[in-house]
Amino acid sequence: LPVALKKSVEILLHKGTKVRDSFDTRDLAVTLDREDPLGEFRQEFLFPVVKSPDCRFGIKKKGEATVYLCGNSLGLQPKQTREYVEEELKKWETLGVDGHFSKVRPWVTIDELCVDNMAK
Repeated sequence: LPVALKKSVEILLHKGTKVRDSFDTRDLAVTLDREDPLGEFRQEFLFPVVKSPDCRFGIKKKGEATVYLCGNSLGLQPKQTREYVEEELKKWETLGVDGHFSKVRPWVTIDELCVDNMAK
């Protein structure tokens, strides 16, 4: 199991029974969030906010942050996405086809930037 998952299982097994002896309490969820080794990355993402009361089947109130559990999507948008997309659009605007050979993230080899991470 990945380290983060092992940690969550450990918390559930050892602390879950101490938090009102239940696995479905808010206290346990707060404990898991607080001790999540990946929790610091939460601040790196944008969380959608409900814009109208009927949004998402009317189960949330206007202005509430959404709970994002959709497995068939790109996931939450990283905060740096807009900056990176704008950089590439500017490169396209100013360099045109020469963007394939620019010094920063050349398009001709762009796939090589993610190969190592995708192979894991």
